Amino acid sequence: LLLRTERDAPRGRLVQTDLAAPAAPWREVVPQHGSDVLVGAHPAAGALVLVWSRDAAHHLDMRRADGAAWARPEIDGPVAVTAVHARPSSAEVFVGTSAFTRPVSAHRIDLSGGTPVVADLPAAGAVELPAVTAQRRHATSADGTAIPMTVIRRADRAGDRSGPRPCLLYGYGGFDIPVLPEFRAIFAAWVAAGGVLAVANLRGGGEFGADWHRAGMLARKQNVFDDAIACAEALIADGVTTARQLAVHGRSNGGLLVGAVMTQRPDLFGAALPTVGVLDMVRFHKFTIGWAWISDYGDPDDPADFPVLAAYSPLHALREGVAYPPTLICTGDHDDRVVPAHSLKFGARLQHCQAAGAGPVLLRVDTRAGHGAGKPAHALAAEYADQLAFAAEHTGLDPTAG
Repeated sequence: LLLRTERDAPRGRLVQTDLAAPAAPWREVVPQHGSDVLVGAHPAAGALVLVWSRDAAHHLDMRRADGAAWARPEIDGPVAVTAVHARPSSAEVFVGTSAFTRPVSAHRIDLSGGTPVVADLPAAGAVELPAVTAQRRHATSADGTAIPMTVIRRADRAGDRSGPRPCLLYGYGGFDIPVLPEFRAIFAAWVAAGGVLAVANLRGGGEFGADWHRAGMLARKQNVFDDAIACAEALIADGVTTARQLAVHGRSNGGLLVGAVMTQRPDLFGAALPTVGVLDMVRFHKFTIGWAWISDYGDPDDPADFPVLAAYSPLHALREGVAYPPTLICTGDHDDRVVPAHSLKFGARLQHCQAAGAGPVLLRVDTRAGHGAGKPAHALAAEYADQLAFAAEHTGLDPTAG
């Protein structure tokens, strides 16, 4: 049996165990890499198809069946591998990939020759978008850690020297979940309209292995918010955007991120889009599946954890008379994962606290949706349209401008 494990390898390794002798020591087939994260391994005819995450993007690595190096076929990136279809009896492998502004693409890899041959397959229903450029940048967080992010813009605007542009900053930072170059219609539409997209790889996520995750969980959760704030400051300092032109967006645990950074640094953002967010950190464990998040957040009923949670809980961080950024809070009244009470309470409190003359605070409740999984395309389109329109209005993005 081949196993991918993080035992003694926070970035993952591939081992072999004999089911007839389970107590015998594992044989290491592919050791831990010095920097890349082993995402998955798939057996094909006489080969192993490995997927590695390098600098928050996926790369393929073909090995011999014993783990010996063979070839590394290249697919134009940065991409996320969405699927690998391989069989031990077949030398034919199919791989699906996506990018920030490109839906799933399919590729066929022929392993029958001396070198794997990659062929791109025709894409059905491809979305026509302007060409884009992607640039990796880094921000320095409060404790000196370098935080990477990908900055994407239309290729015909890449050399624009007319000044900073409206920018959408997205992040997640939790539960060992990596933020990869996956297609989201809201990203593609923003970039196509002329906006800059910045996707941050914050601590707490799974982009760089178990240690990166642990650095943003429990008592270290503030690191995640410091990371996002550092990314916002870097985008402004580098002239990519300004505070007035910067919108921040996140979903679920990313909604917590938005709530935390907009309450800690309301001066940094021109708009905020917390979506189905965890916003009450002292009662999250009281509802539906919330108890399962204690492993990442901590336990509000534990006297050691409560002060940490209360210190950054967005609902409890709001203060009367503060000018918070214009905010559109989105939730679904059937959300049985992050119950809508989080958004409802945060929205009511934020409306009460918002300084006179400051931006609007709106609450969007989808009456036929939950946390998001399985949401039909027309409902997603309506939600994204409202979020894009709100962000464009308050950051000054004009899709009709040349």
